[in-house]
Amino acid sequence: MQYCSRDCQRRHWKADAFCHKTVCAQLKALLPLLDKGEEEFVSAARALLSIEQLAVVYDNVSLGNGDRTLSTAERLRQTEAMLRVQERMAQMSVHDPTDTLHTLRALGFRP
Repeated sequence: MQYCSRDCQRRHWKADAFCHKTVCAQLKALLPLLDKGEEEFVSAARALLSIEQLAVVYDNVSLGNGDRTLSTAERLRQTEAMLRVQERMAQMSVHDPTDTLHTLRALGFRP
């Protein structure tokens, strides 16, 4: 992430309860996993972090992407819901989540 100034970077670091400061340690914990394949990375990340932590990481990393008309708390709630659905689908051995994802989007979930 690039900032226009040190002041802007400082503001983002401590902006609110969901600022970068709260997620920095979690991102650092994921660094050793970056050389893994996608499936192994996802599995290891889910073992390392809770769904709530993963939602905060996702929101922080995707800052500037997606629906920014929602509050941070609402974005995190929706992301957590999507992660829980994905986890449940994996437990049920559902390999094609397309229908479920379309249904969630139709219900207004926009992670």
